[in-house]
Amino acid sequence: MAAFESVKTKRVSDIIGEQIRRKLETGELKPGDKLPPERELALEMGVGRNAVREALRSLEMSGVVTLHKGPKGGSFVSNGDWRTLSKGLKDLLSLRGITFEQLTRARILIETAVTQAACESAEQNDVAVLEQQLERAEEAYRRRDYDAKLAYLVEFHNLLAQSTHNPVLVFVMASIMELMHEYATTVGPDKNDLSLKALRRVTAALRARDVQASQTAMRDHLERLQERYLKYQENLQPKKDRSKLKDAATLKA
Repeated sequence: MAAFESVKTKRVSDIIGEQIRRKLETGELKPGDKLPPERELALEMGVGRNAVREALRSLEMSGVVTLHKGPKGGSFVSNGDWRTLSKGLKDLLSLRGITFEQLTRARILIETAVTQAACESAEQNDVAVLEQQLERAEEAYRRRDYDAKLAYLVEFHNLLAQSTHNPVLVFVMASIMELMHEYATTVGPDKNDLSLKALRRVTAALRARDVQASQTAMRDHLERLQERYLKYQENLQPKKDRSKLKDAATLKA
């Protein structure tokens, strides 16, 4: 006999949120639009103000709306914020929903795809902007300002994504790089020029429209960074946990 699931009534706040999302999908609401005040929304929908307030807070957490206080405040449709995805990834890391190794591996796969897209879509001005960014990083390296060098190189990856002219890739890369910058700062920036040299090779291949060379250079660069970050994480673990990892590795071998 077929099994049936129990019927669950949705919360009023969820229904309100779905209505607002549908208006975004149909174009009735657009980024930057101001929503009616809570009192008006509650009257129009025939619900309590608390339900409206809860729905708006949920939409704010999802990055759909932004809430502003003050005389000119209110609820506004968001223009989209990549920090929403970045925060979600950070929460998953904290909750052990994903591992840092999985995140860095995903970054390698995504950014090699970004590099290919950049080879195909970047304009000459885009490449010039990337080269200028590397010059800034090299200048910071020469004056031994390694934190500034790191910041310039992080932004290089965002600029690379922007050169694809694909907003989805821009959004995803910005979210990942926010986390990577935070982690790299914790580990401590490289005090060598290996990253600079690697990204110079990426940019040279990009200017030549050599997809394979640019992807290979980017993959080698990111795998080197991944190894460094994972080694740092391993050293943070208690000696007992590290010995367990070594024993497990020995058994696998």
